[in-house]
Amino acid sequence: MQLFVLLFSVFGAIFLPLINGQPLPTDEDNENKNSTEDGNIWAVLVATSNGWENYRHQADVSHAYHTLINHGVEKKRIITMMVDDIANNTENPEPGKIFNVPHGEDVYEGVKIDYRCHEVNSQNFMAILLGDEKRTKGKPVLKSTGKDKVFVYTSGHGDFGFLIFPHSELTVKQLTRTLKTMHEKKMYAEMTLYIEACKAGSMFFETLKKEWKIYAVTASNPYENFAGSI
Repeated sequence: MQLFVLLFSVFGAIFLPLINGQPLPTDEDNENKNSTEDGNIWAVLVATSNGWENYRHQADVSHAYHTLINHGVEKKRIITMMVDDIANNTENPEPGKIFNVPHGEDVYEGVKIDYRCHEVNSQNFMAILLGDEKRTKGKPVLKSTGKDKVFVYTSGHGDFGFLIFPHSELTVKQLTRTLKTMHEKKMYAEMTLYIEACKAGSMFFETLKKEWKIYAVTASNPYENFAGSI
């Protein structure tokens, strides 16, 4: 599907400049780049849905993972959540594979999935952002600092004032409180969020403070629905 083309353009136009305009590192330079005084790049990628009919969400998150890797972000600083019920779904005509564009490459291969099945929920998502390993029972969380750049991408369903996870919801109040706490804990220098869901704009409607240094991009305004191409 062409859905992720939008994310790629947003990533290129908005997030990459947060790397202070420096040339992208080579594979050999990645380790050195990510240990400089400029800070590290962290990412949280979340497909918030489940079920074959929501194929596109896990496809886009998988593509996002490879896009980040190809732009020099280290695997250990990418945290991925998806139910993982698509690649080996009985309805999948290409078992073990996921594609985000027709006749494209398999984007499932090589994706490091940190949270699967019932672990994909709003509570774990907030715990990841807050760096709370106790709540995630030792699973990966953000360990970013005030020098780091953070990119958060979610793909799924939503409605006015909340995002829908398989068995829970993330309300705008919960998200705002989480972002406020991240700011207070100095967990980033700058943050970019891209939310892909119906009425996604409602998650940031008159909630973000300028001093938080958060740039939010949504696939829909607070009042419109959003649909994938396939």
